[in-house]
Amino acid sequence: MKLLFFLSFFLYFAFAYNPYRDYVFCRYLQESKPQEALNFCLRALQKAPTPTLYVDTIRLLAVRKRFQEALVYAEKFKREYPQDKEPYLVLHSIYVLKGDRQKALEALEEGYRANPNSKEIMIFLADEYIRRNRLQDAKDVLERLVNLAVDNPLPYYMLARIYLTEGKKEKAIEYLNKSLQIKKTFEAGFTTLGSIYEGEKEFSKAESLYLSVL
Repeated sequence: MKLLFFLSFFLYFAFAYNPYRDYVFCRYLQESKPQEALNFCLRALQKAPTPTLYVDTIRLLAVRKRFQEALVYAEKFKREYPQDKEPYLVLHSIYVLKGDRQKALEALEEGYRANPNSKEIMIFLADEYIRRNRLQDAKDVLERLVNLAVDNPLPYYMLARIYLTEGKKEKAIEYLNKSLQIKKTFEAGFTTLGSIYEGEKEFSKAESLYLSVL
């Protein structure tokens, strides 16, 4: 009787579904055998979903241009994890790949409402606003972001580019200098600032700027 019990116990664990195996192959085969990886991802997602598994599965579907399926899983991802930033970023990426920038923007705006302090969503949202020349909306997002991402020069640089577009060169220089105070080797910042100085024939300032990052 004991032997039968232990045999049944062993067989249960031998043949029971093991999501870890699918997780491993889902991740391991993504570069070399993406279709096989996708099969493992999809099975694991049905049995034991996780946010990371959703991202991997949707990315593999998108790579294979199965955008409608990717969108179905992305919407399900959002329903299951509405307070996470990843579902909205994933939706944005898929819509961009499909060429639907309006839907891409709407995904980010929804994500921003659900995650008002997500730095990643704010960066992409500001970029979408800039693409549409909605510069005040972009500035509103970026002004919030500079207070959250105090160690990131990119929001200051993006603000500087907006002010340059608006012809506010002094304001742009102010924000470019702020970006370089955070990271003096920030290439986009010192290149843009150097170009401004050269355009104004302030060559000594440009030279001093370039020397400071050597």
